[in-house]
Amino acid sequence: MAIIEGNPTARDLGLELRRPPEIHRDYTPDHCLPHQQVMAITEDDAELWDKAERLVYRNYRDVGFCAESSRGWVEEFEEYRHGSTFYVVV
Repeated sequence: MAIIEGNPTARDLGLELRRPPEIHRDYTPDHCLPHQQVMAITEDDAELWDKAERLVYRNYRDVGFCAESSRGWVEEFEEYRHGSTFYVVV
C-alpha cells in the first residue's frame, strides 16, 4: 500500500462522519489486565487532552491519514472535538 501525502479525507471520499449512537458512548472494554485501567479524558482536562491528541496525531501522520499540524492535532476532527471523549487504557 502506498501512502500518498495529501491523501483525501473521509469527507472527500463521501463518507459521513457522525457521532456514534448513545449505546456506543462510555465504552468500557470487556477486561483489562490487573494493572490497567480505562481513563476517560475530556477537553476539560487540557493537559491530558493535548497528550491524547498528539498520540493520535503521531499515529495518523505515520500512515498518512491526516495533514501536518503545527499544534500536533488531527485538524480534520476539529468540528467533532467539542463534547468528545478519549478513552485511554493506562
